Amino acid sequence: MQADGGDGKGRKVYDRGFSIDGKAAFTAGNVISNMKGRYPDTGSDLLHHETLHITQSRIFGPIYQITYVAWLVIGAIVGLIASPFVDQSVGQSIRDMAYSNNPWERWGYHVGGSDGRAGELKW
Repeated sequence: MQADGGDGKGRKVYDRGFSIDGKAAFTAGNVISNMKGRYPDTGSDLLHHETLHITQSRIFGPIYQITYVAWLVIGAIVGLIASPFVDQSVGQSIRDMAYSNNPWERWGYHVGGSDGRAGELKW
């Protein structure tokens, strides 16, 4: 279901759609999916966060996508290696290093909210 038919911001926002974990919103290009009723609250931290990802993609183009994915892969490896040294699950360690410490996400959370699911390895 489309939640935003066009608000003049050059984006499409959907209430449902693709999500990595079934809970989080996901942005690809100019499309934000899986807002789960959290739109049209235009003051929403999540909307600001996801809209920043659109802006990052527009400004940095393929560098944004390439470095984002590269960070995910390398961060997952580092999280796996670091996991035995911290008191949290392997999955949480991987999430911290691959996602929570990703510079693009850090910037996004600075603009819109905080990563409340981060663990011990978040910077």
